[in-house]
Amino acid sequence: MTEPTNGTFDPRRYWEDRLQAHPDITGVGYLGRSPAFIEVQYRSRMRRIEKALRRLGLSDLTGRAVLDAGSGIGIWLDFWHRHHATTVAGLDFAEASVNRLRERFPGDVIVQADLTASALPLPPSARYDLISAFDVLLHIVTPEGFVQAIANLASRSAPGGWLVVSDAIVAGTRYAPPYPPADYQRVRTLADYREALEANGFEIVSLDPATVFLSTPLEGSSRITFESLRFWWRASGAWANFNLPSRVLGPPTIALDQMACNLMRGERAPGAKLLFARHAR
Repeated sequence: MTEPTNGTFDPRRYWEDRLQAHPDITGVGYLGRSPAFIEVQYRSRMRRIEKALRRLGLSDLTGRAVLDAGSGIGIWLDFWHRHHATTVAGLDFAEASVNRLRERFPGDVIVQADLTASALPLPPSARYDLISAFDVLLHIVTPEGFVQAIANLASRSAPGGWLVVSDAIVAGTRYAPPYPPADYQRVRTLADYREALEANGFEIVSLDPATVFLSTPLEGSSRITFESLRFWWRASGAWANFNLPSRVLGPPTIALDQMACNLMRGERAPGAKLLFARHAR
């Protein structure tokens, strides 16, 4: 991790250094936990996304164009290819990531881009039926940058297109401790998202748990519930930091996480949330 220089955080340098040092799945996951555990996190989240895609009639993306924002090592590019998207494009902040993605996905448009810049360097006429931003927007640390990122993604959405976000979103209706800003991430409220999305022509269609037991809790129905979830997350490091126990305990933990997610809806989700928004036709 790159330390701030003279108190100023440099996000580009942070991500270049992080992805150079961790070119595998650990670079785009929870640093300190094992690669096997991060794979468990991704597998569980993919199940949640696939369930939502089926519910919304988006499982088969034949004939549709998809843009993935913050493509990292290409996990979600591969995911959209498996769902038969006809066109897949990706963008990432870090040059190290973009170079690897271009080698791995030679048929896709891969660009280096800052989501908070005034325009995205994609073909001028390119519009996408589905845009994904998974665990990306929380790494935009300024309010202005966040709003600009939503505006940039909206400008690339086809009429009636979908924006799919998985992120650290706090509903704010129940117990939630204060989250002091970190150099490289921000926890935002559902109200922040709704305001930025509606200002750019998006309407939130669904909000679901992305996970319950496989990430840091953000809120809870009570302080006791929140502290219990936080204890679980911290205690899980006893096995999640190592590959072998993660491979053994990962599958039952995924099953437990899926059951917990099925029992919760929308604002009741205690951790990261999965948001689907649709652009105006």
